Amino acid sequence: MTATKHHSHGVAEADDSPGVVDEARPESIDAGTQSDDSTATGTQRRTRRAVIAGALGIGLVAGGGIWLALPHGTADPRLPAGFPTTQEVPIAAGEVTTSTLIGSQWQVDLHVDDYEAQLAAIEDLQGAGFALKGQQGSGPIGTVSALSSESHSARVEFGQDNDGNFTVKYVVSESQGAPQNEGNAK
Repeated sequence: MTATKHHSHGVAEADDSPGVVDEARPESIDAGTQSDDSTATGTQRRTRRAVIAGALGIGLVAGGGIWLALPHGTADPRLPAGFPTTQEVPIAAGEVTTSTLIGSQWQVDLHVDDYEAQLAAIEDLQGAGFALKGQQGSGPIGTVSALSSESHSARVEFGQDNDGNFTVKYVVSESQGAPQNEGNAK
C-alpha cells in the first residue's frame, strides 16, 4: 500500500511495507525515536556525560549523607541519628514531621490518624517497659505524659496542627546512669 505525504518541498510517495524507509524524513526526527550518542556532536556528548556524572556524584554524596545520618541501632529512617532502637523506645506509626537530636535529647514529631493512635503511642511505650510517671491534661489536645524505663525517659505530648492533623511529639533522653548510645552528642 502506498501513502502520499506532503512536504514543504513537494509531494513524496512512501511505501509503508516493512523494511522501507521514507527518504524524505530522517528517522532521528521521528517523535517516537530517541537519538543516541552517534547523532550527537562531541560537545553534546561531553555535556550529557557531565550531567550524568554530576547526577551520580550528587546521588552518592546525598546517599552517603543519608546513610551517615541514619540511626545507629535502628533501621527506622524516620528517626534521628543515635535514637534508641524501636524495641527500646517504640514510635507510633505516622508521618514524621520533625526528627532531630537537640543536646542530649531526641525529638520526634509526627502526624497520626486520630486520638486512638495518640493513645496507642503511650500504650506502646508501656508495653516496652516504660512506666507512666505523670500525666497532665486529657484528650487529643494538650495531654502531656512523662514516662520512664530503666534506660530512657520520654515526654509525650498530644496535639493538633493548624490543618487539624493529630500530632504526637516525643522528647526522649537516656535515664541517669544508662549507657550512652553511639551517635549521642553530649
